[in-house]
Amino acid sequence: GTSQNLDWDELRISIPCNLNAPALSVSGPTSVCFGHSLTVNATGADSYTWNTGVTGPVLSASPGISTAAYTVTGTDTLSGCSSSAVHLFTVSLPPMLTVQLADVCKNQSGTIYLSGAASYSWNGVAGPASLVISPTAATVYTITGASSEGCIAELTRTVNVLPLPVLSVSGPSVICAGETASLNAGGAVNYTWTTGLAPDSNGSVLLLSGAGQYT
Repeated sequence: GTSQNLDWDELRISIPCNLNAPALSVSGPTSVCFGHSLTVNATGADSYTWNTGVTGPVLSASPGISTAAYTVTGTDTLSGCSSSAVHLFTVSLPPMLTVQLADVCKNQSGTIYLSGAASYSWNGVAGPASLVISPTAATVYTITGASSEGCIAELTRTVNVLPLPVLSVSGPSVICAGETASLNAGGAVNYTWTTGLAPDSNGSVLLLSGAGQYT
């Protein structure tokens, strides 16, 4: 018979892509805080295209609150076969931090109340949801709240120290028996006398009819 030589350079073996697809895998965080970046890595292929339009094995993106997955398609250069993989994750919102506080009077204390988060810090130091303060001058408080997912919200508030009113009282120091007189207080907005006698509407004028010490 006639001998035939097989030229291996001309040999072509076709394997269906469903049997030869790249073994694609993705890895990355499964949760991210809204507004933060998420990095996802793909392996197992020669080239990659993400559903965001980015090409390459690494995707860095800041997903929207409604985004829950990124899909990557990997292609094997030799076979031309492709496969896809999906990376699932959750997007969490930062806490809705609420602060209740008021300015304080000189030499007095006040309390700042926080709500809306799972944990709190005051000027960088972990603390409870309320803080008693006794500032001697206007003070800035930086308040941080963290959700159970680890998302952070930060607020800055200023507490002012209010001066005490400078009170004055005018009126007679001596009255005759049977006569009445009035004491007039000034320097404040509202007044309270310790005598039990009824003052005028805002308390600044006190009618008296006998001797005594009036505060």
